[in-house]
Amino acid sequence: MNKAKPIEELTQAYQQGFLSEQDYNARLAQLSDISDDETGANSTLLDESGQLIKQALKSDMAADMAKGAAGGAVIASVVPLVGTLTGAAVGAAFGAFKNLTKN
Repeated sequence: MNKAKPIEELTQAYQQGFLSEQDYNARLAQLSDISDDETGANSTLLDESGQLIKQALKSDMAADMAKGAAGGAVIASVVPLVGTLTGAAVGAAFGAFKNLTKN
C-alpha cells in the first residue's frame, strides 16, 4: 500500500485547518501502524533471510560446494551426453561430501 498519498492528504487537511493537531497526530499514528503491520513482517523476513544467506555463504561447506560445482561444470561441459548443469550438481554434491568427511 502506497502511504504517501494518504499522508499528503492528511497533512493538507491539517494545514487548511480541517483537522486539529490532536486529530492529525492520531490519524498519522494510525497510518504508521498500518505501514508497520503490512511491511514490518516482510522486512523482518527479508532481513533474517539475508543474514542467513550471508552466514551460509561464509561457511566452509559453501566454498567447497562452489569449487566442486565449478569443477564439475567445466569437466562435464566437454563430456558428451552429461551437460554442464548435471556436472555442476554432481560437483556440488562431491564438494559437500568432501566437506562433511574431512576431519
